[in-house]
Amino acid sequence: MDERKKIKQHISRAERKKSRNIKHMRLRPDYRVAAEEYYRAAQTSARSNQGWDEWMSLMLKSSEFFGSAKDFLRSGKVAEQILDSLIKRKSRGEEISVENLGHVFSLARYVEYCYMKNSQVDDAADLLHRCGSLLIDSGFDESSGVTLQLQSIQLLEAEKRPYQATIFTYNSLKQLSKEKRHHGYMDRYIKFGLRISSKLENNNLLGLFAVLACLLGLADEVDDSMKNRLS
Repeated sequence: MDERKKIKQHISRAERKKSRNIKHMRLRPDYRVAAEEYYRAAQTSARSNQGWDEWMSLMLKSSEFFGSAKDFLRSGKVAEQILDSLIKRKSRGEEISVENLGHVFSLARYVEYCYMKNSQVDDAADLLHRCGSLLIDSGFDESSGVTLQLQSIQLLEAEKRPYQATIFTYNSLKQLSKEKRHHGYMDRYIKFGLRISSKLENNNLLGLFAVLACLLGLADEVDDSMKNRLS
């Protein structure tokens, strides 16, 4: 059987399993099996070079039906594969369509939701940060990219991991500093960095963000952070 027929066969099985069939005594959909079949169709499509857009479409359906089956961890993992693929394509200098970039924000937030339901904070924060970098670097939606990165920092801060949160903030600032068009967002990161680093024993990181804040005219923010440090 050729690969195209295999793909159609997997899709046909998925279509049957995702709906009820009174004739065959299937009174409720089997979303998990449908998700597995869409996933197999996607892998077959990838092996036979049927095109990235087809692979993405099948992976999205697989993630959707794993979610319908309440297997949020698997649903998130499948969705993350799509995002990882986009990030790798960008790193290789490949062109990414506006339509595909348009999926990044909502898909990243969905993966965050799935991972947080399974207490996988590190995975959620890392994924949000990388997807934020993708949107910022591509110039497609810088504001949403910043939102994703700040959310990743807030997740770590909420889990009482100020050192990790501070490092994420610093890495974001390094990325933004490379191009002048991003400088308008830097004050938001610096405010985060000041607040979080004031909770650390490491004075060097607080000093770094204090200097950056002063350079951007945020002296009042520095005063507040110093008060928090001394309180």
